Amino acid sequence: MGIAPKATEEIKFEMNLDSRKTAVAGAIDYDDPATYHNATSVRIYDAKGQPVDVTLYFQKTGTDSWNIYTTAPDVNGDGTPEQIDVSAVTFDSNGLNPSVTELTLNIPGGGAAYDPISNIKLDLSGLTQFGGNFGVTDVSQDGYAPGQLTQLTIEEDGVITARYSNSMTQTAGQIELANFRNPQGLKSMGGNVWASSFASGDPIAGVPGSATLGLLKSGALEESNVDMTAELVNMITVQRLYQANAQTIKTQDSVLQTLLSLR
Repeated sequence: MGIAPKATEEIKFEMNLDSRKTAVAGAIDYDDPATYHNATSVRIYDAKGQPVDVTLYFQKTGTDSWNIYTTAPDVNGDGTPEQIDVSAVTFDSNGLNPSVTELTLNIPGGGAAYDPISNIKLDLSGLTQFGGNFGVTDVSQDGYAPGQLTQLTIEEDGVITARYSNSMTQTAGQIELANFRNPQGLKSMGGNVWASSFASGDPIAGVPGSATLGLLKSGALEESNVDMTAELVNMITVQRLYQANAQTIKTQDSVLQTLLSLR
């Protein structure tokens, strides 16, 4: 049992660009870190679940202004990232309100490595430009690779959650419970199987925790409410009493035999 892949449709970044950096003039050279200031990547997925690493390069071009270069992996075989977008972003004097809050990306196919991915929304509304170090505080994307079932968990309310090898979770169903107006009227079918009868009435179904139905306890065995130590002591006490009573009867029998012999 597995889960099908889902192509990435949206990427979201929250990060800070260091306003103290000195502006760089000229075109970017991805092999020369001196031509840009910072870079960060996120892994996305095509419709088949094949991974694609998208990288964003940030180049300060002036006061409160930056160029953002978005690239995909090398598909031409020349060792150069495939540039898929270049956007200029400016901030207000407080380092907030970026002029560009969303980009639409179209990634060409990478041969057998991955298929083309179109109309990916890149959310940049969380960009800031403060006098602190560059840092990514949050990055997310909504695609995922195919996965195999690794675990099932059951909650108290009966909801069954499936967990997969690609870190995704999905609700697989919910356990239903049933009660009867007169449980003592259930009809035994053998093998610990019971069926409703006229005496028991029709089943009253519902989810765990609703109405008079109880909750479930996943991964637990019902424990006995008997104190084994106390029961063992009681058994020994009863055994001693039995032995004492048996000895009394034996003595009475011996006395009776003596009386009969005297006659």
